[in-house]
Amino acid sequence: MTLETLSVERRIRALVVNWLAEKHGIEAVSAEIDEADWEIKTRSNGGCDTCAYEENYLELTIWYAREGEYGHPHYIEVEKDPLSFLAELLRLEDENK
Repeated sequence: MTLETLSVERRIRALVVNWLAEKHGIEAVSAEIDEADWEIKTRSNGGCDTCAYEENYLELTIWYAREGEYGHPHYIEVEKDPLSFLAELLRLEDENK
């Protein structure tokens, strides 16, 4: 089965499995973006009063399983908004073609 014949949801899951292997060396057999756990976080940067600033970012949680595991017992957090993450997945797919 090729990626073109998969449903959108299954295709995204397949792209996430590929992303985990390529970017993090994680050999997952399944993966899922936790749509209920997108969280806006704030990070402080700079070490002085005049140069310090805060940066807001969105954190996604990716749950995954390795071969022989039931469910998705592991997770990794990604500091990206969903559209930027999807764009990264699609770029990675294009690079691997």
